[in-house]
Amino acid sequence: MFFSLPGLSVNPFSGNSFVKVKSKTILIVEDNPDERQLLEALFSNINLDVYLQFAANGEEAVNYLSGLKPYQEPLSIPALILTDMRMPFRDGISLLAWIRLQPELKGIPVIVMSSTGDIAERVRAEKLGVSYYFVKPVDLNKLMFLVKATLVYLQEDK
Repeated sequence: MFFSLPGLSVNPFSGNSFVKVKSKTILIVEDNPDERQLLEALFSNINLDVYLQFAANGEEAVNYLSGLKPYQEPLSIPALILTDMRMPFRDGISLLAWIRLQPELKGIPVIVMSSTGDIAERVRAEKLGVSYYFVKPVDLNKLMFLVKATLVYLQEDK
């Protein structure tokens, strides 16, 4: 295992063939504006050279990843996706399932943040190849460690 933290349910690097990092975009899918703002502030304070792209729900994320309106300009495939689990229009499980069916996206690491910690939900996410599963409130230090470690791993794996 690359590293270990208490409470993580999945080794992000086993059994997944991650895409090579060609962009430094992180897609954050979160319906709560306060949590989006918190994540944006957190990323701005850790000095990662990344571009944050936000989507308010799973359907917006699919539109972004598909290059649909209003995201029609050439887009870079994100290096990492952070998603909430419970959102309107398309939830995190449905988004994760859709990502894993897309040949050009299926290797992107996905970190899920759930407000419930429901065991059945967690098992479904693991079966779909989630990289990490956090129960909210998320320990922000662990989250940032995982983001940094994943990006470093992907950079070194080129």
